[in-house]
Amino acid sequence: MTPLNYPRLILLLEVIQSLRKIKDKEHLAEALFSLLNRLLEENDDDTEFCKQMTLTCLHNICLSWDDNTKPENQGLSYVVMLVVFEVLV
Repeated sequence: MTPLNYPRLILLLEVIQSLRKIKDKEHLAEALFSLLNRLLEENDDDTEFCKQMTLTCLHNICLSWDDNTKPENQGLSYVVMLVVFEVLV
């Protein structure tokens, strides 16, 4: 398993946390749970902050699950999901 790029991952999670309206929350939540699983398997000191940020992102998705998505944010979660996948691989 390749090591995670923590500065890049932290930046990505900060961007996800700043998003308020996301389309296809199921896909993003799935990617975040995969990321959380990977972080739980790692024993680095850097993972604790990333775990907290990932859980915060998942919490925000759950809180906004019923919100409608603005047209300008449609498809944004696909981009974020692809970047999360790239960080994991």
